[in-house]
Amino acid sequence: MDRPNVGRKLPRRTGGEEPQARQSIVKYAFVGLSARAGATTLAFAFADWAARQSARGKGTPALSLSLPAKKPKKRNAAGSGRALPAEEPGRSGLAEPSAKLQNGGGVAVVGIDDDELRLGGSDYDRVGIDMRFSGREYLSPYARLAAGASVRGIHNVDGGVNWLLRAPGESCAGFTATDYVRLSSGATEDTVIIDVKGGFGGDRRISELPKLLNDCDRVFAVVDPLPSALMADTEKLELFKSLELGGADILYVINRMNPGVDVREMRSFIKVRRAVEIPFFPPEHIYAAEYNCCTLYAMPKATSLLTTAFEQMAL
Repeated sequence: MDRPNVGRKLPRRTGGEEPQARQSIVKYAFVGLSARAGATTLAFAFADWAARQSARGKGTPALSLSLPAKKPKKRNAAGSGRALPAEEPGRSGLAEPSAKLQNGGGVAVVGIDDDELRLGGSDYDRVGIDMRFSGREYLSPYARLAAGASVRGIHNVDGGVNWLLRAPGESCAGFTATDYVRLSSGATEDTVIIDVKGGFGGDRRISELPKLLNDCDRVFAVVDPLPSALMADTEKLELFKSLELGGADILYVINRMNPGVDVREMRSFIKVRRAVEIPFFPPEHIYAAEYNCCTLYAMPKATSLLTTAFEQMAL
């Protein structure tokens, strides 16, 4: 039946475009097979790479660092002289807009950290969050989580990355798997990188890891090929394989590859089909990255090698 039609006009703005539909969020997780396997270093570098992919497309210059760093040092509140490279965009002390990936989103790093003692140091300090946010507020998702407040939509953007890390002095005692799932789901960017602390998944957490990883599009299981590291947590290796059999996208990242590794023995032990190798970078690059408050990806000797690996790893 024909409906009666009232004569109306639909005005259109000249040159107007329909808004594009928001792309679905892509979630990556970095999890070390053992503690200190290098998962955090790679997660932060991967986030840096993803943000720079878009930034370069907009004409933003890449960060240029040298070894050793010869820039004048600034001192943070703790008195540690560390250089904050002036060339990197977003370091002016003002909040910068999030860098957009080609699919229209932004990049966030969510730190999943239940290490109360922090004997290995803080990830917050690893990339100099205190110096990156000097003169502006850093909103801690862990403080909000502890207070029962919403952790969604927090924006701590610097260098094109939204940093959602636990600040020094904050406790995570009493957090449950549900709390960590809330934390990992709080980022609103289109590319979310979840860094699961190496010790997470020990005796009291191993059963909770699937709750964090099942929501991810791809999980990077970071492997240190040192024999003692390979044998440190075989239960976690079996968990990765179980998730893979259940349909999870698990990609093994063999970190710190070097001529001393017996590749045949290593592969015989882990028995995996899909793997990407990352070379063992000289320690001066790791140290220089921290002294410059940046990621390993910013170091010239590491950039090209990591780019090749990350292009294979990304969806």
